[in-house]
Amino acid sequence: MTDTIDAHPSEEFPDRPDHEDFRILAEAIQIADRAAENGIPIDVIVDIDMPSLEYIVEQRMRRVLQALPPLTNAVVRADPKSAAYIISMWVDGFHAGMELQKRRPNEAGTAGEGSAQ
Repeated sequence: MTDTIDAHPSEEFPDRPDHEDFRILAEAIQIADRAAENGIPIDVIVDIDMPSLEYIVEQRMRRVLQALPPLTNAVVRADPKSAAYIISMWVDGFHAGMELQKRRPNEAGTAGEGSAQ
């Protein structure tokens, strides 16, 4: 991974949105990925009470599993990796949403709380 954050459309990614929200989300994800690769614990990266987030994620995962057809549900329950994927996607999405909210400029044109701007 390079040190620069590239979230603009390019020949390699022509369908990439050219919108500030996408750039904020891409930056948040890339920064979190680097932090994880450097061994920073998830509770430091996400900056939330982890038992609270874990409880919500578990409840959302149960909801997803209830909606799956019985055979698919059985396969997911039998494969711990599938549950881990669901959990990690939910936590990753939650973190990206938090960062978008913090970094998105408000109506006055200044960045939200926690922004470097």
